[in-house]
Amino acid sequence: PYTTRLRSCHDICTDELEKMSSVIKILDQDSTIPKVQPVFVTVDPERDSVEAVARYVKEFHPRLIGLTGSPENVKEAGKAYRVYYSVGPKDEDNDYIVDHTVLIYLLNPDGLFTDYYNRSKTDADIAKSIKRH
Repeated sequence: PYTTRLRSCHDICTDELEKMSSVIKILDQDSTIPKVQPVFVTVDPERDSVEAVARYVKEFHPRLIGLTGSPENVKEAGKAYRVYYSVGPKDEDNDYIVDHTVLIYLLNPDGLFTDYYNRSKTDADIAKSIKRH
């Protein structure tokens, strides 16, 4: 169980990052394929500072890199990868929820889109697919 969370991240993000970490562990057992670099990108840069994201990703896998940026940078990245996200209304405590796409993307070494995996895919399914690419 992970004790550190991004203030705005719910169980779904945690579950998917745990799955991604498991995929990396499965892949790392096969010396015939190159090391895969896992990356997490926040869609809530207003609350997720560089420091917060760095602390958060350390909980999952030592190679996991966490990325954030200005709201404009995140919007541009989201658009480039066709990621939906929408900031909900603020409540009386100035808190809000960010609704967003929940996908794991596979990019090739040149950074080009290769495949994607939704929440229904298991770690074994994803690892098998990556090995085929």
